[in-house]
Amino acid sequence: MPKVNVKSTINVLGSMSGTSMDAIDFALCKISLKNKKIPDIKLIDSFSVKYPKNLLKKLTLAANDKLKTSEITNLHFELGKFYSNTIDKHKKSRIDLVGIHGQTVYHNEGVSSLQICEPSFIAHKLKAPVVSNFRSMHIAVGGLGAPIANFFHQAISNKIKTKSKAFQNIGGIANVTYLEKNKIIAFDTGPGNMLIDGFMNTLNKKIDLNGKLAMSGTFQKQIVNSILKLKVFEKNNFGREQFGEEFLKKIISKLKDYSIPDKVATISELTVSSIVRSYKKLPKPPETIVLCGGGAKNQYILKRLQESFKNSKVITSEDIGWPVSMIEPVAIALLAAYRFCGVRVTVDTKKGSVKTLLGEIT
Repeated sequence: MPKVNVKSTINVLGSMSGTSMDAIDFALCKISLKNKKIPDIKLIDSFSVKYPKNLLKKLTLAANDKLKTSEITNLHFELGKFYSNTIDKHKKSRIDLVGIHGQTVYHNEGVSSLQICEPSFIAHKLKAPVVSNFRSMHIAVGGLGAPIANFFHQAISNKIKTKSKAFQNIGGIANVTYLEKNKIIAFDTGPGNMLIDGFMNTLNKKIDLNGKLAMSGTFQKQIVNSILKLKVFEKNNFGREQFGEEFLKKIISKLKDYSIPDKVATISELTVSSIVRSYKKLPKPPETIVLCGGGAKNQYILKRLQESFKNSKVITSEDIGWPVSMIEPVAIALLAAYRFCGVRVTVDTKKGSVKTLLGEIT
């Protein structure tokens, strides 16, 4: 690969597999960082791949703290091989650089975070440098380790003409990036699709497609309110550690006397209500809310957010030209380009803002 600098235009493949582990999303982007404040990013190819059942089973066990150190180590390498073979099989264009998020198996707000997927296999197979392990430096300089897609949100925010705007990602966990003039605030809002998908799995179904089941039910407000009072919601950073199997069991026990549509509606409303509640931390309600991630396709969530924010315009990222499932992999591609070209990003910490490079190069 030729020497790369901020004046170069490069093809960068970014990948993301979130807390829900429903699929790995890949986005190949043409990126130029000549203008560092507003980088030029074009999506030229994308694809999504589901984990094989056996691999998904192991990842789920790892994320639920049920594997030995030796087993997690083996899984780290197995995942690297799977990624490298998958990318090699699906690539249609030249790849100059790869950004790999990997699979989070543990996250402790501001303390530690582990994403597994050995990048050496990808670098060897594709003969291209790989940037990975983005969250470690975020924590090392005093950040929480998440969210990290806010740098991309800021880069494309000029497509939205209102003064204040929010990008609301709804993956397994939900997070928001609030933008107004030079102000940027980013934090997790609570559960996204994780609890909904978890409940659907108990019915031997993967998801509530487009929120259809939730739309046919009635949410139980008193149960949602009681759950929101739990201490776990006082945090700004969430993961499977907070909203895993045990948490879901507690919710299901509270809903044992209700119909399945009512259960799905109530669990879906918990996602909506936690978002609404978290927005009280913002300077003011954003004039435009852009939904992205798998939850942006959930019509129940879309409808209830618009009802909750009557003075805001609620749209999806597709309304500004970006597929809802590609926002996070494109964000990883951009972070990889920043790291490889030596462009520092700003991380907010309790002691103030710190400019740093996120990610490690293999």
